[in-house]
Amino acid sequence: MTKPQTQRETNTTEAVQAKKKDRFCKVLDKAAINSERTHELRNLEGTLEPFTFKPRKHMPIPYSFAVSLLGNDGFEVLDENNKVLRPMRQRGEVDLMALSHDEVIAKLSELRPEALIVRAKALPGGDNFVKGEVDYEDLVEFILAGGTHVEPKPGELVLGPNRAGPAPSQAA
Repeated sequence: MTKPQTQRETNTTEAVQAKKKDRFCKVLDKAAINSERTHELRNLEGTLEPFTFKPRKHMPIPYSFAVSLLGNDGFEVLDENNKVLRPMRQRGEVDLMALSHDEVIAKLSELRPEALIVRAKALPGGDNFVKGEVDYEDLVEFILAGGTHVEPKPGELVLGPNRAGPAPSQAA
């Protein structure tokens, strides 16, 4: 059960919201070099409004509109202390990357052992894997570990180029 706000708390909350609403950022359109450029920006409430950017000058833009430009490499957004603002990275967010026309993103489980061996060989210690002599799960574990050595389980065979046999702790 939430406690109702007192009049003082309500006034304070409204004052903070009003201050944020009145806050301005300084925004530079990096492409506005020789002439003005106008862009329609959407604020946090979804309203579109045109803004004109002068060449090579930071323009005052209300915070609620300027945040729509965060993460856009064509603009530089500064706060009231002239510090560059960047979007906050969300947990689990990944950087986008460009793929060649002959590349795809796939899960390790979608790849054949031959393809996994090629990837494992590119990692430190991966040259120990030989087609037909490796357990699929061990190969995936090795790749996910970034090429670090995977300790054999008791009784497992250690397989690799030109060697096969019981795990080193059991070889005698």
